[in-house]
Amino acid sequence: VGAVYRGRVVELSDRGAVLDLGTFRGLLKDARGLKPGEELMVQTVKPLRGGVGALLRRRIAVEGFYMALTWDGFVRFEEPLRRAECFHELMGLASLVIGDGMGVRWKTIASKAPLEELLSELKELKSKMKSLKKNSALTGLLLPGEGFCMLEFPCKDILDELRGLVTATIKGHHIFRSIQGLGVAVDLAEKLLAEGVDRRLVGDCLERLVGFKCMKPGYFIEFEHRKLDGRVLRLTPGVLIGLEQNVLTVKRKIRGLGTYDGLKIAKETGDYAITKVKPGGWLVENRYFSSRGELKGVYININTPAEVVRGLVRYLDLGVDVVAKPREEPKVLDLEELEGAYMAGIITKAIYERALNAVKEAENLVRESWRQL
Repeated sequence: VGAVYRGRVVELSDRGAVLDLGTFRGLLKDARGLKPGEELMVQTVKPLRGGVGALLRRRIAVEGFYMALTWDGFVRFEEPLRRAECFHELMGLASLVIGDGMGVRWKTIASKAPLEELLSELKELKSKMKSLKKNSALTGLLLPGEGFCMLEFPCKDILDELRGLVTATIKGHHIFRSIQGLGVAVDLAEKLLAEGVDRRLVGDCLERLVGFKCMKPGYFIEFEHRKLDGRVLRLTPGVLIGLEQNVLTVKRKIRGLGTYDGLKIAKETGDYAITKVKPGGWLVENRYFSSRGELKGVYININTPAEVVRGLVRYLDLGVDVVAKPREEPKVLDLEELEGAYMAGIITKAIYERALNAVKEAENLVRESWRQL
């Protein structure tokens, strides 16, 4: 991300403009005034999936550790700096680039940097900006960016471990931190850890405050269903009707008509689903019932370990599913989607192999439930 290219417009649509950047293509949502064949300078913002390599923007910013330089001529400060003692000093340093038509955005970390480091970085970024201006007529890559890794779900446990090497870190730190409004609870828990309070006790208290243990029957539960192509789906929410052995049982009303995926059974008015999920589990089990309480079929989604926090269940769908009609042998659906994600490098070998084991677990779960009917 942050790489600067001069690209050529190859397609215009409602989504924006698709630019050919040489080795890949990018999407520029702000396509105002652009025509096919036109060339312009753009910067990568983040990677995209689905045939387009990266999201682009017109505004160019050369990022450093303490600051970022732009071409708009403005001086900006991250909010904490406006009250910092170094505010006027940073404003004075900004005058070194304003005269050349550049702008600067100061980052909060700049307040802790020695003056010589700020001057050195300012000089380095200013040189890069001038080089961009000089080479702006060239095509292709003009300025390299930084590597970008999308870390999801199982990776958060690893991030917790790494953070724990340098500071007090509660289990689930990155899961809780990714939910808006839970930061204060995490800060309190980690302050207690730093003061020597028992880790198991603190972790249990946090789970009872904002984790799955805080939920009781009648609690409203939402489902965030993430796809391998980057899409985020919001499934029909439901009401918690049971919590036993750390397994949540949720009743969800089925909306709309049509058929159930993979089962080829019609949806009817009054149908409902009983969904079971365990925090950290690789399966999300859905059993579909008619308004009369008759079982219509089972659909088990294979996913990364489910994250369960206050009122929310979320996971990454790994593409493959196991379905079955009552008393029939389970069927595996879309195994090729899982295999394709592995071959494309979207998921690791470890996740791929664990997902295959989860498929077997789902098949055994279905067979065992039929024996109990």
